[in-house]
Amino acid sequence: MARKPLPAREPVKSGASPLSVIRLAGAIAYALAIWTTSFAAIGLALRFMAGFSRTRRYLADASYWLYLIHMPIVMALQLAVSQFDWPWPAKYALILLVAMPPMLASYHLLVRGTIIGWLLNGRRPQPDGAPRNAAAGPASG
Repeated sequence: MARKPLPAREPVKSGASPLSVIRLAGAIAYALAIWTTSFAAIGLALRFMAGFSRTRRYLADASYWLYLIHMPIVMALQLAVSQFDWPWPAKYALILLVAMPPMLASYHLLVRGTIIGWLLNGRRPQPDGAPRNAAAGPASG
């Protein structure tokens, strides 16, 4: 049996097109910028917000609750402001200003001192001077 000759191959292009090289360089530069910005934000937070703050602690405790309830509130507000012919930063600011107070109020009134708050955030530390375990009083003997 005679073999058929293989079809001729197209020449292999060597190198990449200038556009793909530019895109690759842009993607690398973008990734480096994101990492640098992330590390800068972490460094600034460690430098200027390392101390204890009751406000930051409160917002940290409330954050998971806010995350859980924000979606329907924000979606309703987005629908409401979509009718306005405003720039997006103004709409964003309005949504934040309208949504945050009732969400924080719901956390304070419905969650913070309840079993829901304990389930979401764990047990809160006792104020200074209060015993951590009431059963572990002073030893008597």
